[in-house]
Amino acid sequence: MSDYDLDTCWSDYRRLALYTLVFPIFTAAFIDPAADDQRNALGEILKRGFAAAQSLDSAAFISG
Repeated sequence: MSDYDLDTCWSDYRRLALYTLVFPIFTAAFIDPAADDQRNALGEILKRGFAAAQSLDSAAFISG
């Protein structure tokens, strides 16, 4: 793609970081709530997803 410049790539990367906040919602439906390791893994995914979205200022894409 010759029209896909670095600024567009960076913008897409920041926007797609928001997916890391949606993915755990769907994953939660498939974990065993009694399994500590699965709950801990899901919590870690959420923690890292929020950290990434925050550091990339991905919220800017939500408000327009």
